[in-house]
Amino acid sequence: LEEAKHPSLFVSGWRPFLGWSLTGLFIYQIAIRDFIVKILKACGIEADLGEPDLTVLTPILLGMLGLGSMRSYEKINKVARIK
Repeated sequence: LEEAKHPSLFVSGWRPFLGWSLTGLFIYQIAIRDFIVKILKACGIEADLGEPDLTVLTPILLGMLGLGSMRSYEKINKVARIK
């Protein structure tokens, strides 16, 4: 909570930045990349953007989501250490 109140975007904005970056990369890998390839192919341009590789992004995102849900679990069960 104190971190989020910090006036510096460098301190308070790193978690939202990471979340939005990961979301953007997932959307690109799953939807936009294929759409770009199809558009380029329709224009007569052969482009190979590679196959989607989520092996790096998935553990990071799952880690962020897991930590968030664990904190919610603690609050719901009233065992949170930080009040």
